[in-house]
Amino acid sequence: MPKSARGESMTRSFIFITEEGFTYQPKSVSQMPDVDNFQVLGFSQGQTEGKAFKNFLCENEWLGIMTFRKVSCYELKDRTCKEFLIPNSRVKKSP
Repeated sequence: MPKSARGESMTRSFIFITEEGFTYQPKSVSQMPDVDNFQVLGFSQGQTEGKAFKNFLCENEWLGIMTFRKVSCYELKDRTCKEFLIPNSRVKKSP
């Protein structure tokens, strides 16, 4: 378990995702899912993955009524984000 400079256990940040489910592309008119990919279920913190998952479940009670079964956890070492655009996207432009 990571320790601070003073030897204390550090709280770590995690993202929880599942490969179950589907995502629709923006402005989709189809009733069928367009993309088979991962779903971000949420974020939580804890000293270990297990403690963060326990916190995640407590913080997101709505998961109890959902049908997701398998959840993956990844540690977020850095909360910075860099966004990119997909070139030549086929988005229809409004007149």
